[in-house]
This record gives sequence, C-alpha cells and structure tokens, in this order.
Amino acid sequence: MIGYKASYNGKCNSLFYEVGKTYEFIGNIKMCSKGLHFCQVFENVFEYYHFNDEVVVFEVEALHNIITEGHKSVTDKLKVNRIVPKEEWNNLLRFLKIEKNQLVHKDSIFVYNEQGLKIQYISPFKCKEWFEYNDKEKIIHYKNDSGYEYWETYNDENLLVHHKTLKGYECWYEYNDNHLLTKFKTSNGSEGINEYNEQNLLIHSKNSDGIEFWKEYNHQGLLTHYKDNYKEEYWYDYDDKGNVIHYKNFTNYEYWKEYNEQGLMTLYKNNSGYQEVCEYKNNHKFTHCKDDDGDKNWSIYDENDSLIDYRTPELHWSIKITPSENIEG
Repeated sequence: MIGYKASYNGKCNSLFYEVGKTYEFIGNIKMCSKGLHFCQVFENVFEYYHFNDEVVVFEVEALHNIITEGHKSVTDKLKVNRIVPKEEWNNLLRFLKIEKNQLVHKDSIFVYNEQGLKIQYISPFKCKEWFEYNDKEKIIHYKNDSGYEYWETYNDENLLVHHKTLKGYECWYEYNDNHLLTKFKTSNGSEGINEYNEQNLLIHSKNSDGIEFWKEYNHQGLLTHYKDNYKEEYWYDYDDKGNVIHYKNFTNYEYWKEYNEQGLMTLYKNNSGYQEVCEYKNNHKFTHCKDDDGDKNWSIYDENDSLIDYRTPELHWSIKITPSENIEG
C-alpha cells in the first residue's frame, strides 16, 4: 500500500527516516503508540503536522500488517521510497492548495499586495476579513464582516504603542531604550510594569490583575531563581558549560544531572527515587532507567538519535532499519 508520511526534517517522534531504507517494527502494533504511522491520503498528513518550511513528506509503502483508524494507518514494515517535492503537492492535495507559501482551502480566497502581505481573506463560508499595513509591514487596521475592527499605531522603531477597537477598548505600551516593554495600561483600568537588569533580562513584572513575579540570573544570563506571589518558586544550578545540574522547587522536589566531556547527559536522578543512566558507545546512546523497585526500562538509540530498541519487564519492541531494494531515485 502506497501512502505518505510527514516529518520535521526527517524526524517523526523518536525516529529519523531516510529515503532508501526500510523500517521494520518488531512487536505488536497499536494505533498512535506502537508501530510505524502514515496516511493513505496525502493531505491528511497536515492534520498532524503544521505546514512550514521544516515539513518533509515522504512517499512510503506499507509492506506487512496494517491497521487503519480514521485518516491514519500504522504498519509494522514501512519502506521510504522518496521525498515528495513541494512542486507536486498541489497535484496531490484534494481540498487544499499551496498559495503564497501557505496551505489554504481551495474554496477560500486570499488576496495579497505587491509585498506578499495578505490584504483580504474570504473563507469557505464567505466570511470576509481585510488588512492594512504600514511601510514596515505591521498591521495598522483590521476589520471583518462580523463587526470587529481595530487600529494599531507604532513608534519610529516599529514597536506597538497604541491599540484601539471599534467598541472603544484601548491599550497603550511604553518601552525602554533597548525596545523592551516597560509599561502598559488599558482603557478599562488594567496596567502593568516590567523591570530589567543590565543584561536586558526581565527581573520583575507586576500588573493590576494581581500577578507579580521576580527572576534572578547568573553571570551567564541563565535563570537561577524564580518566584511569584502565588507561591510558585524554583531554583536552578548550572555547570561551567551552562548545563542544568540541579533543580529544586517550592514543594522540595529536586533533580540532579551529570554530563560527560561532550556535554551529553550521563545521569539523571530525582528525590523520588527515579534514576536514568545514559551511556554512549560507537555513536549509539543507551539509557537505563530504574526506581526504588529496581530496573524499569532500557532504551537504545542509533547514530541519528532514533529510538530503535525499548524494553521493560513487561514489554519489548525494536525497529530494524535496512537498505531498500529498487528505490526510485
């Protein structure tokens, strides 16, 4: 069965896919949890992936057991035939199309100006929206045919300083010399302030809705302490490379991490008794997790950081990756 599998630059969850390889899941397949997933219809992949430049869609072939539920299928053996070029996408999409680097419904209408900015939209249900921009491509006026409308004003640095709706709601914004928001107030009486340190990092925020928090940082600019007026509080410690080595929160929950010379985590443990040990051999990562009851699970990753073997006392599955034969170039 021919189908389609989407990915972010080749990675789907814990597995990296490559053209010219066959992936075999050794274990019992189950929809959305165990096995190799794909869609039989091309455009259904966009129900699970946001359309952006990182999306890579493969043409795949399911070679063995298949379970289908709704718009999604899972198999235990999947061959990756090729990457579907974006030039082919519109021919494969039934109710959607690619327009101005956007995925749109074929019954919708998008109107753009010479700069490629959307100035009008008509939905499949004939709802209409209009947009106007300043010379720096910021929206200064929006309205729709449901009666909602607003205007926005920007300063010389193109920072929003005023927002006003058709019904009279307004909001004003102020910034410091580094273009960071320092104060806001609204026409309904809400207001707030932000304070920053010399490194332009936020250290204090307070608003009239009763929310207030404080932040502290180390010399690397990394957050070391956070607290707010709702009793949330936590602390971080770091090593010289900026890796988190200790965390503690106001409930006295703690965890610790250790790293090797390459900055890869070798140990994670917390004060609940959970521990995870990571080893690295020949570009393969092995993780071993246990708690107070003893050994709990083992995971093995390949050189692409794909999870290829997972086992617990009750469960074991693995993925075998082999070169495919007769793959279309």
